[in-house]
Amino acid sequence: MRKWRYGLALAALILVIVIVRSLMLTQLRVDSVSLQPALWRGDRVLVDRMSYGVQIPWAGPLGYRRLGEGRPVRRQIVAYHDPMQRNLTKRSVHLLAGDVCLGRCVLLPGDTLWLYVPAVGDTVRRDTWQPFVIPAKGQSVSVRPWNIALLINALHLHEGANVCPATDSSLVVDGREMTRVRFSQDYYWIRADRPTSAAYDSRVFGLLPASNLIGRALCVTYSIDPQAPSLQGWRWNRLLTSLD
Repeated sequence: MRKWRYGLALAALILVIVIVRSLMLTQLRVDSVSLQPALWRGDRVLVDRMSYGVQIPWAGPLGYRRLGEGRPVRRQIVAYHDPMQRNLTKRSVHLLAGDVCLGRCVLLPGDTLWLYVPAVGDTVRRDTWQPFVIPAKGQSVSVRPWNIALLINALHLHEGANVCPATDSSLVVDGREMTRVRFSQDYYWIRADRPTSAAYDSRVFGLLPASNLIGRALCVTYSIDPQAPSLQGWRWNRLLTSLD
């Protein structure tokens, strides 16, 4: 009987750990320098999975499910599922565990992103910057030459649409030509704090959908310098460092 009790207690403990890691809190290891000085390679970061609503991991076949609501605030460091996991290569050193990344949310739904539009051909036309409003749930967006690539990427990857350009100001979406497209969820723009050529953010993968958000990065629980000799790499000054 005692062995059965120990077995049941161990099973209950494992179940609690799985529930906490799946629905409440999780810890990630930082493997890049793209968010320095806020995060260093070797930091272990505690993520609150409940901050934007709890993702239900077993609801995949039924579609996206999240219990509760919440939005990132501007400049917040967030954990998210990589929106281009299917196209990753080993050069993507930004990755943490599996397809999970960390980045800074710099633009929210309704904020304006300015897109660089270079001059084309031998004309006197100069390079320009054009506005693009980050889509919110239910919002329709006009198709323009400077935003058509962003729209195609988001509609194909995150809205499940079959989409291709018709003209420079219209798209064929699921067989219908449209000059305006509508989105079913909120979107965000993610940036690295050190926007080098190796950084992986929205400049690479485009708009980040709300369905890919995991949670808010709370603090650095502890940090180990991966380049230091064994047992000598502990960064004691980073213990429980807040990320707010």
